[in-house]
Amino acid sequence: MDEYLRNRRRLALIEPATLTPGRIRNPRALQHLKEGFNRRVLMLEASLRFLIRKAAEIGGKPVSPYTATDLALHLNAFYLNLCGALDNLAWALQYENNLVPNVEETGQGRQQINLFGNAFLKALEKVAPNITSAIRQHSAWNTDLRDLRDPAVHRIPIYAVPGVVNEKQADEFKKLQEEATRLFESGDHDGGMELIFRSQAVGTYQPLMALSHESSHELRGIVFQLQKDDETFVTVSGTVLSHLFGA
Repeated sequence: MDEYLRNRRRLALIEPATLTPGRIRNPRALQHLKEGFNRRVLMLEASLRFLIRKAAEIGGKPVSPYTATDLALHLNAFYLNLCGALDNLAWALQYENNLVPNVEETGQGRQQINLFGNAFLKALEKVAPNITSAIRQHSAWNTDLRDLRDPAVHRIPIYAVPGVVNEKQADEFKKLQEEATRLFESGDHDGGMELIFRSQAVGTYQPLMALSHESSHELRGIVFQLQKDDETFVTVSGTVLSHLFGA
């Protein structure tokens, strides 16, 4: 699927609450859709646009520390908003269908309002069995999403790799860093900083994200991972919206 069609499918998600809000009976459900879900979809769009554009520079010089920080910011924002948008859909379903009685956002039991939670899906199955089975098909994706890439539940954020090196470049990088340390220790701050900047230009940019686990690190391709997660998000969201708006 080309990028235009991906963007069109994603942006179509904001249309139901924008064009036909009258189909939603509960005011708070509509608020979660218009002010929560729709706004998050637009932020997802902005993050995707930035990350895909930078990924096109593959094979070029490593990105600067400032650009690496921008990449990390958008990566973490993408997954934070993606998970948040799914939560907005769950709360919209809860308010519109009163799935789990006596549960409110500020009270006890609010953790039960989870689009992929077993108790929530059992309650949803009573009013919408078709979409419940469709959601369950993506349970493994949701587990991976929450366990590995939900920044809200991890103390260590997703890292955007600024550049990668081959064996020869790794040796050059190490020597520059060691010489920079020697200059710093001798009091030559300017000389040390010059070598630090030179070391950062060694290697090439590859669009990779690094995930920090308790005993290891994992690398994933930014473009492949984002497109895969975005496509599943659009599919799941479209299923829920079709039920809510009766389309």
